Amino acid sequence: MRILTHNMMCCLKCDSFPLKIEATEVENEEQEENKEFLLNMLPRLDYDGLKSAAKDLSIEGLPETLPENISENEAALKSLHKLLLEIQIKTGELVCPNEQCGRRYPIKERIPNMVLRDDEVNDLKK
Repeated sequence: MRILTHNMMCCLKCDSFPLKIEATEVENEEQEENKEFLLNMLPRLDYDGLKSAAKDLSIEGLPETLPENISENEAALKSLHKLLLEIQIKTGELVCPNEQCGRRYPIKERIPNMVLRDDEVNDLKK
């Protein structure tokens, strides 16, 4: 699972965001840099959620705040590219940060399983 995907996910039971990442296996898969793609995606991302993911994965180098001149800041773009597109969580769990919910979503072979159990779906209907 790419961090880009993670940034768009919330707990299906309680809508909490961002989900905490507990990775047991992480891979780095080099991708061709695409500045235009990154610049188009940045307005859609939650930067605090991105920083949370970086912290969960012990990744450093992400600016504390998104620079206003991001299109001219090659170092920041390189850090964002690596975090969003190259780092892949192969196995682990996504954990709801809401202590009263605490739902855990497994990640296997880079795919997060976000399917709720029948009892959880029935609880949502109430």
